[in-house]
Amino acid sequence: MSNFRLAFISLIFMGLLSYFLYHTIYGNRGVISKQRVEAEVQKSAEQLEKIRSERIELEHQVKLLRPESLDKDLLEEKARKILGIAKENEEVLINEEEKSKE
Repeated sequence: MSNFRLAFISLIFMGLLSYFLYHTIYGNRGVISKQRVEAEVQKSAEQLEKIRSERIELEHQVKLLRPESLDKDLLEEKARKILGIAKENEEVLINEEEKSKE
């Protein structure tokens, strides 16, 4: 009877150990879930840095177009782009990436 009892307790212990081990690895707060969240955080940080650099570039362009610090070359470039005008001796190259952004 004691061997049966010992085997039964061992079986219950192994079952509980397996349960907790499984959830430690695959559970909502397990190792794999943690790695997935860390990868998402890294990806979001990269996107944030990209957006920040784009914002800084746009702020710089806006600053150049203000009346007190107007850059005439930039103004001409923007006007030509919006109006679709080119001089006779110029060649126009269309960048598909920039065209899709607009």
